[in-house]
Amino acid sequence: MIKKYIPLSIKNKIEKILIKIQIAKTKSTHKKEVLKLRNKEKIKVAFFLIYESMWKYEKLYFLLKEDERYEPVVFVCPFISYGEDIANSEMERAYQNFKKKGYTVHKTRNEDQSFIDIKQEFNPDIIFFTNPWNHTLPQYLISNFMDKLTCYTPYGFNSSNLHKVHFQMNMQNYCWKVFTETNFHKELAEKYSPRKGDNFVVTGYPGIDNLIDNQYNPNEVWKKTNKTLKKIIWAPHHTIPGFKKLLDYSTFLDYAEFMLELASEYKEEIQFCFKPHPNLKGKLSDDKIWGKEKTEAYYSQWANMENGQIAEGGYIDLFLTSDAMIHDSGSFLIEYIYTHKPVQFLMSNEEVKSQFNELGKEVFNVIDLAKSKADIRRFIEEVVIKENDNLKHKRDTFYNDFLNLPNNKLASKNIFDELSRDLLKK
Repeated sequence: MIKKYIPLSIKNKIEKILIKIQIAKTKSTHKKEVLKLRNKEKIKVAFFLIYESMWKYEKLYFLLKEDERYEPVVFVCPFISYGEDIANSEMERAYQNFKKKGYTVHKTRNEDQSFIDIKQEFNPDIIFFTNPWNHTLPQYLISNFMDKLTCYTPYGFNSSNLHKVHFQMNMQNYCWKVFTETNFHKELAEKYSPRKGDNFVVTGYPGIDNLIDNQYNPNEVWKKTNKTLKKIIWAPHHTIPGFKKLLDYSTFLDYAEFMLELASEYKEEIQFCFKPHPNLKGKLSDDKIWGKEKTEAYYSQWANMENGQIAEGGYIDLFLTSDAMIHDSGSFLIEYIYTHKPVQFLMSNEEVKSQFNELGKEVFNVIDLAKSKADIRRFIEEVVIKENDNLKHKRDTFYNDFLNLPNNKLASKNIFDELSRDLLKK
């Protein structure tokens, strides 16, 4: 009862003090763990995957696997936020795809529907997380691994102004190392993090390593292989109205039917790929939006269309083999710049830019913006089909000014080197 009468300002002060105490404890634990692991012959590394499209550690995983001092394993954790069906399908798809790619991978759900105790059965020395949210079971969250060395890389290239989300959650507060994208993001951490960014390390963003690695050969992921067809990705975000969330800039409901019409209209010229955010399906399936039946029918239309398809997993090969993208995704705002290909952002309203940080706002000056169906059609006709990419020079200048690689290395190599510097000292 006493808690009910404590003023909010006092509660906030108490919470900040408790966070500082926990940070101090965690830092002390991490120092001891580092010293302990320096004398260990083989270091066990667990990667916790919730859904496949947010996997950014491919190159890092295989760098660790090639080094006899590390034993990396991927654990596919249940995505519990949108029901049992989506949790099961996400887990099974990720598990099967990772097996095909040569990962050592385990589902966390056993045949008897119980969940494995990773601490007990694998006892990892280091855990890499892929998501800061509580989208999985408590035993797979950072709060259960405060006695271990924990690492995190944002699952998307941070372009939003949600500084609390990016710098003040448990993940950023208690991780041993947060591998961040640029010096700009490190400066934000120094400003907004309770730890003043002392655990943030600038390595670059591993999610785009294969986009910029000249030695990487993408797989063919498009349904049609006719080289005369232009290939356009449509990537709607999940932040549709009606959920009272922090962001609400998705234009999906405005353009869902129109994009199907465009795909039909341009079937002799364009191959479209519907690349929805993984959270979009769960939100659409809510009865107050579309409901499950309408959502499934819509997704099936894209999957079964002659010149259409759907991509719900990884997207690097899709990006590399595309000709352009139309989207309203915060992460893709910067990620697609790495392809040096034309891109259009769908503006839900004039206030959208205010939801982005300074780096994100800079991008709006170098890409095509759509405020109407006519703008989308213009982009397709003039920029994609006729190849009048008048903004290419501006995008390339932005790339050179803000997105150069730290240490002239891929992010995964920078992360690998950072781990080895700390853990392999004698």
